[in-house]
Amino acid sequence: MSPVNHKQAEAIFVAKRHYDVLSAGHEASEEQAAVMFNDLMQVACGRLPGSHRNILHKINQSLDLRRQYMTLVKQFSYEYSPAQAAASSLETLVGRETDKFALSFSRDPVVHSQIYVVLTIHFPNPTHSRDGVLVNVDSKNGISQIQFPPLIDNKTQSLFEESDLALQALMDLDASIVVMN
Repeated sequence: MSPVNHKQAEAIFVAKRHYDVLSAGHEASEEQAAVMFNDLMQVACGRLPGSHRNILHKINQSLDLRRQYMTLVKQFSYEYSPAQAAASSLETLVGRETDKFALSFSRDPVVHSQIYVVLTIHFPNPTHSRDGVLVNVDSKNGISQIQFPPLIDNKTQSLFEESDLALQALMDLDASIVVMN
């Protein structure tokens, strides 16, 4: 290899190496980007469909973000159900009821590993019938968001596998449940 080709190859190698270092740093900085107040608001109101899982993951990793998020959620909530005092199991399928909503569970008669979650809103907002119902669950495993379909006759339901983490969070009586406006 002539000295000119060697210098050219070395320059290309160095440029590629710098590019790799810079692009790796950029990807890492995107992962570690701060969660802004607007992000918390958008996720709390269910308006960040594309990136809300990533932001929710970051919220669950930080106790301060989790507290801020739950404060926002409670401020914009339709109804809040605190943790209950009893333990539950998948056999009893214990629901919840407040003045404004009821949450019940029933096992699918055909596929026993599937459970219907029925959410009844006693005094629904127009958005509940138009856009569906967003539910935030704060459990020991973190914060979960479950989007239910629009209400029909003040009720909506979703079908979950028994092993689904969202179902486990909804059935956890030690978790608090917040139904959003």
